[in-house]
Amino acid sequence: FDTTAAAMENPTQKQFLEKSLRAKLSSFHGKILYCLENLGILCAYE
Repeated sequence: FDTTAAAMENPTQKQFLEKSLRAKLSSFHGKILYCLENLGILCAYE
């Protein structure tokens, strides 16, 4: 039973992790683009 429960729980955890990482990547991407467009390449490098 424990193995079955863990197997059922695992995809949900992976989906949550993937969603979280995608949100973080999107945030970083937005910040980099803002810096490039408004403040210059030195800001984006940091």
